[in-house]
Amino acid sequence: MTTRHSPLNALKAQADKIAATLKAAERGEKIDAQIAGGLAEARAKDSFKVGIVMDDKIVTITMPWTTIRATSEAGLSEYIVNQMRETRLPSTDLQMFRVHFSDGIAVDVKAQSPGNARAIATDLRPWRGCTVTKVKRLSAEGGKPDRASSASADAPPGGQPPAGAEQPREAE
Repeated sequence: MTTRHSPLNALKAQADKIAATLKAAERGEKIDAQIAGGLAEARAKDSFKVGIVMDDKIVTITMPWTTIRATSEAGLSEYIVNQMRETRLPSTDLQMFRVHFSDGIAVDVKAQSPGNARAIATDLRPWRGCTVTKVKRLSAEGGKPDRASSASADAPPGGQPPAGAEQPREAE
């Protein structure tokens, strides 16, 4: 058992296992028989609820299947660890980001941070030889880049899981 003060590697191991199971269920892969029945029932609903029993508390996470589908396994794991450690980002609002790739294509995604946007877009375009060149936060009106808040392509991923991604668009 763990507490929110447990070593990060112990919490990460638990979160990795949960995230791997969720992604496997989302992909329709065969999973542990003990869990399969509950997940099959949960797949019929719009969202999924998971409980994590710790020594000092019980963490309950409710997440839509669309979020599970749109988020990488690493992103899900990071979100679960943050919930276990009770560390949350100050803002839970999702923002629009335009992620530009080396092949000239740009993808608009909803995410909480530039790092999350980069991770989502990279998952959407997994082929080799195509790298992220820049990530820009889009302003609320008209989808134009917000110059004051553009981010480097080297921004680390982090934060809470994104709600999803939009279709690719040609670079401007």
